[in-house]
Amino acid sequence: MKKRYLTQKIQSIILTALMLFSCFLTNDYVSGTETDESVKFFSDNRGNFWFTNEGNLLYKMDGNGKTLLAYSGDKQVDNMYSTESCTYVVSNTEHNNAYIAKIRGGAQKGVFLDDINVKNNCFVADDMEMMYAVDKNNPNYLIVFGYDGYEIKRYNALGNITGIFLDKNTNDIFAVSRSGLFNVTANFSKIGAVVPQGDFIINGRLCTDSEGNAYKFDPLNGFSKVLESDYELLCPTADDLYGVKGKTVYRLDTNGGETAYINLSVKPERLLSSKNSLAYTFENRITLIHLSDMTEIPKKSDDLSVPKEEKSIVSQAVSTDCDTNEANYEIGSEILEISEEYIFLDHPMTLAELKRSISYNDNELTVKNYNGKTVTGGNVGTNWILTFSGAEERIFYTVLPGDTTGEGSINSRDVKSLSEYLLDKGELLPAFLFAADINEDSVIDLLDLYKIYQMY
Repeated sequence: MKKRYLTQKIQSIILTALMLFSCFLTNDYVSGTETDESVKFFSDNRGNFWFTNEGNLLYKMDGNGKTLLAYSGDKQVDNMYSTESCTYVVSNTEHNNAYIAKIRGGAQKGVFLDDINVKNNCFVADDMEMMYAVDKNNPNYLIVFGYDGYEIKRYNALGNITGIFLDKNTNDIFAVSRSGLFNVTANFSKIGAVVPQGDFIINGRLCTDSEGNAYKFDPLNGFSKVLESDYELLCPTADDLYGVKGKTVYRLDTNGGETAYINLSVKPERLLSSKNSLAYTFENRITLIHLSDMTEIPKKSDDLSVPKEEKSIVSQAVSTDCDTNEANYEIGSEILEISEEYIFLDHPMTLAELKRSISYNDNELTVKNYNGKTVTGGNVGTNWILTFSGAEERIFYTVLPGDTTGEGSINSRDVKSLSEYLLDKGELLPAFLFAADINEDSVIDLLDLYKIYQMY
């Protein structure tokens, strides 16, 4: 394909600015105000989200977006936890103790926990008003306090405790440490060695961690890993998993297949969930995600899935003399477009979802990513190589619109890559040219660059 040379000086200026801007974004800079340390976000197990303002004010937002002031104190709010009857507001003091404000029916009562500063994600209370906490200065121990704040017992987890939680079905308290999972209620008995990594979110029987892993939780057998992913954010509700790529939130099944999506106006910084409600944070604000507004992604068997018309081919792309009769190779799709030696993805998807979208009968499938490395999972990007081996071998290259780097997502690196191509500072392989031609007019120009910029 012949490139459209930039004949107007204004175009060069715009391109240069975009390229420099994309390089700036590649350094993981987030525009906007810096995070205010006095603003914190929490969720409970009753469908509510909570956030602080000015450090000592705690607001509650319900599943309908209604917000009210729930607590105003003279100490900074560091943690909070809610049971069915009581809300606990935790404030660590400079005297190495924690002040617990108990809010019930509008009335407030406070107690002190001596010799402890409560660690994040490490405070739980039960229906008997017993409090369970971990000291951030000595995280190997879990300490049990009575309703009056006096210490009753402490347990040694033989490893840094990263979180504690209450299982609503059994009313048992569990602690996660680097050495395993412990049932605190059952005299701190160890029930499993598989544990979430780093910060984790548990909602009902689903759990996700900061490493992109998803787990199912069983109070008798502990955690079992069900998914490894490279989503930028991963979060469970009571019934589903949700993953974030750029500005898009996907609903996932436990095999990593994307079943629905919703596009947001900004890229979320964090996901929170409470029961079956989901919210995201951005620049010190929290916003509900209306899950009923998500667009369903049709499955292969859906009758509404209609093959697209044949995609125009960019002239610079390498043509093939292979027979394109898909029936001869027994390879086809009712959802995705297969044209010549390319498979065009209509939305970002995992390798598992791609495999489900293509029928290839008795052929064996080998997949290599854009770096030529054989892979068995992950998010499919442009220029991944799919080799079908059967009666005859056939090779296809994947094309994800907007992904000009092959990473399987749309981000500032794609803007930078296309900017350099338009400025004659870089080259793009044929599959990447297809991905760059967003408006499918067989010309790669500023309009395509701008559209890719808008996509992330």
